[in-house]
Amino acid sequence: MPVICVRLPISPYAPSSYISFLDIKTSSAQISFYSEWLRLFASELRLRTVDFASSYEKFAETFGWDRAYLSDGLHPTAEGHIVMAKTAADKKFFRVTDRSSVSEQAAE
Repeated sequence: MPVICVRLPISPYAPSSYISFLDIKTSSAQISFYSEWLRLFASELRLRTVDFASSYEKFAETFGWDRAYLSDGLHPTAEGHIVMAKTAADKKFFRVTDRSSVSEQAAE
């Protein structure tokens, strides 16, 4: 069964150096619209969903956007990746009982 993942938003503090080739405000609005559409689509079809956007925004608003994103404002920090991993793990779509054997299981 498919899993729908709702992508991360762009940090509202993304550097203005992107303005020459990326309209941050428009891109953020489009991502927000698309994310909402994905949530409705998944709900309507009763698909499993991992909403990275919601959990990531909560993390960023609680601990700061600078802890959530690299300086480019687009990519998550190591701590941000942990938030994403926990978000996916909390859904219990996948079962990992022994983390040391994950790579062994993948090789099989």
